[in-house]
Amino acid sequence: MGKKLTKAEKLKIINENPILWLKNFVKIRNFNNELIPFNVNKQQKYFLENAVKFNGICKSRQLGFTTLTLGLMLYYACTRPGTSYLVISYSIESVQNIFERLKDMYSSIPAEYKPEEQRNNRLELKLKNGSRITVKTAGYKDLGRSFTCEMILCSEFAFWPDDQQEKALLGLENAL
Repeated sequence: MGKKLTKAEKLKIINENPILWLKNFVKIRNFNNELIPFNVNKQQKYFLENAVKFNGICKSRQLGFTTLTLGLMLYYACTRPGTSYLVISYSIESVQNIFERLKDMYSSIPAEYKPEEQRNNRLELKLKNGSRITVKTAGYKDLGRSFTCEMILCSEFAFWPDDQQEKALLGLENAL
């Protein structure tokens, strides 16, 4: 039988794997609004195994890609200090709904495994480790300008104003 791992060794393994980190530390709401462990589903796992730098996901609804992206942003923000992430949607209501899901996930992380928050408001979750997750709406004139980030979620892209679908993507590409 193999050597029994210490808590520190187990934590190192979990912190190096987003799927394990999400499963062990994050809870999400299911269709019955119950908090359950974030177990990556088959479609999400396939995406993680095949993702490239820029990923456009044309899909049916309710496969969990927004949830996965929020979970990944949270994972990286917690495990990679000083990093930035951006969530964009077509309306304030849409982006706030998405952001509330991310904040629920953050709240579910056991205190001993999550960085403390420095700021938590309607537009940003900033952690004391220097990482931040910001939300904006499509149509914001400086979308992606003077901003560097690790990951951007462009939610409900088909509903973005026509001029933003092209213009914003150029700025956002440079922000990555």
